[in-house]
Amino acid sequence: MESPKVYIGIVRQASYTSQFVDSRDYLQANLMRDGLLGGMIQASSTLIDVGRNLLVEQLLAKPRATHLLFLDSDIICAGNACRKLLTHDKDVISGLAFQRGTMQFPLIYSYQGRHRVSGKMCPAFTPVLDPVHRYLSKKRLPVSEITYATLEGNDGLMKIDGAGAGFLLVKREVFEKIPYPWFSFERGGED
Repeated sequence: MESPKVYIGIVRQASYTSQFVDSRDYLQANLMRDGLLGGMIQASSTLIDVGRNLLVEQLLAKPRATHLLFLDSDIICAGNACRKLLTHDKDVISGLAFQRGTMQFPLIYSYQGRHRVSGKMCPAFTPVLDPVHRYLSKKRLPVSEITYATLEGNDGLMKIDGAGAGFLLVKREVFEKIPYPWFSFERGGED
């Protein structure tokens, strides 16, 4: 069996911080060193859901591509973070990231049923708090590093119902099974 070929997909918006560029470069170098990097693809769009759909279309046009790693420009990750996600061999798996601002909820969610928004029935999700708090408390990560937490082995791995796509690894087959559009803001959020 051939090794995975991961394409790093970035929705290109305004500008990048040097922290993001360094993080992206380390991530890319680690994947390349391990023979896992397929390449990097970018899409320019002011609408994130449109940009994500463009990335998926580019991935599907590459026959050797096995995975798409969505990487948002506000995510800083360890160089080996994608490798850690790959070891779990999941169809869809997310790194742990947090909402920006003063209320930094984890961007992983549990499904709460459907509710009506502007006359439409939409899915409702709530952030997964307790397991994340227990994991971070056990790790005793400094507050300044919580945003950049990564999983170690199966420690911290949990089943969730939804996630932000800022650092999301998806197998190609998932996109081949789901009809376009893969991302739509009108379905309850851009991710």
